[in-house]
Amino acid sequence: APSSREPSPGGPRLPACHALFRAMVAPDAAPAPPRGPSAVYAREQISIPPYTLGVLKDFQKAALRHFRGRRNVSALQLVGFSASYFGQKDAAAKARAAREEAYRAEWSGRKGEVRDLFQQFDVNGDGSIEISEVESALAEVRSFFGFTLENAGYPEWVPQDEVNARALFARMDRDSDGRVLWQEFWDCVSRWMEDNFDQLEAVRAREEELLEAHEAD
Repeated sequence: APSSREPSPGGPRLPACHALFRAMVAPDAAPAPPRGPSAVYAREQISIPPYTLGVLKDFQKAALRHFRGRRNVSALQLVGFSASYFGQKDAAAKARAAREEAYRAEWSGRKGEVRDLFQQFDVNGDGSIEISEVESALAEVRSFFGFTLENAGYPEWVPQDEVNARALFARMDRDSDGRVLWQEFWDCVSRWMEDNFDQLEAVRAREEELLEAHEAD
């Protein structure tokens, strides 16, 4: 019978410890029958959270790409790659956290500006915003987080009840009492600002992915 350590056609030969890794990231695959002292540990069922499973699968793909064409990969080389791979992931996570902190600090520092914007919406100065005031504000600023007046800037197939002044008012009026107070306004705007950061990060990740693919070619 062929040895389990023989390389698969077209792929690198990874050390024996890779078999355990494959069992971890592919739990549906039938593992080899345990032998010797390891039998007790092999019979133990380890529950892997979905997020961790995804991380391990991504690592496996990266390792196979990195060692492509190599017929002999030692455990030391695999451990070295692992340290580099997860080190880069850790650095990227810390960089993202730093960007997010700076982004939030920038917008939290503009809370006064958002308050001024709320006061611009609140034309009669009673401390709350009504639907008529939202319509007046949109007539002036044209667009507010993608919301506009009826038939303003969107093609006909876009449902107007999702992007017009009433839709904006409904999103901000959390308790549906017919008026938007300052805290409701701030909660809504700050939530949209957080969503915008996630969108910026998605664009950044896509650009890095395309750059990596280009460099690989």
